[in-house]
Amino acid sequence: ELARHWTYAELLADSERLAKALLTRYQPGERIAVWAPNIPEWIITEFGFALAGIVLVTVNPGYQPRELKYVLEQSRAVGLFLIKEHRGNPIARIAAEVVADIPAIREVIDLNDHAALFREAGPVGPLPEVHPRDSVQIQYTSGTTGFPKGVVLHHHGITNNARHGFARMNMPPGATTLVIMPLFHTGGCGMAILGGVQFGCRMLLMRQFEPQKANALIESEGVIGMMGVPTMLIAMLEADAAQPRNFASVKMAGSGGSMVPPELI
Repeated sequence: ELARHWTYAELLADSERLAKALLTRYQPGERIAVWAPNIPEWIITEFGFALAGIVLVTVNPGYQPRELKYVLEQSRAVGLFLIKEHRGNPIARIAAEVVADIPAIREVIDLNDHAALFREAGPVGPLPEVHPRDSVQIQYTSGTTGFPKGVVLHHHGITNNARHGFARMNMPPGATTLVIMPLFHTGGCGMAILGGVQFGCRMLLMRQFEPQKANALIESEGVIGMMGVPTMLIAMLEADAAQPRNFASVKMAGSGGSMVPPELI
């Protein structure tokens, strides 16, 4: 897949255009689920929904029908934005089956279909006033004890958290970062993207994590910072043992999401 590029001006324009289009189809405060891997459209929805006062419900692209049904019903989502498939998981097919039983879902949109994504169903008006403490996302916990629990996050909380995180990591403004944490997780759409934006970073988004490719990007693009769960970092170390790369550019690597072994650090 060929690389695509956005300047910050282009990201803002696309996000505002999406927000205005969505407001011809949805009301501020409504919830829309995003079920996709790390693609640029995920980030455009993150900012577009926020500008429109719409709440983004994150969905793991590995979910199976029972899990999708639970999250859509529990979050009271009224829309589902997705891609056709990811790593062999037939996302669109599962969605069609599940949504047939959920009358609240008004539309299912393919994120790669920009005509449908940016569709204006009426006259475009101004963006609403959105307050810092308004709900912006519902993220689901891992569900280690029974079904996952929906956690409601607000604008101020997630932007503040990411800014403090990047400051604590001494991230240089304008640094090149590698985004391998999944966007449906707070480490991805919360820390990596919102931190990156507030520090004016150049963010390299990997659609799916592949350790050899990640290592090659670090070397070729001069990556300064990245975050990964321990499993990812261990896979990158193993890939490096097989095919060594130059990691001299890396100044910080964050890890979490599960127990981080001292040896890994």
